[in-house]
Amino acid sequence: IIPAVEGHMDDCFRLVRAQEQEQKTALVIRICNAILGRFNRTE
Repeated sequence: IIPAVEGHMDDCFRLVRAQEQEQKTALVIRICNAILGRFNRTE
């Protein structure tokens, strides 16, 4: 039972790290879209 619990905790930790990476990527994409949106409006 203990190794299974440790395995699940590890998977959960990996999942949280993957979600944090996705959030950072999404933030960068949103910032880029905002910058490009400003350029498109000024033209």
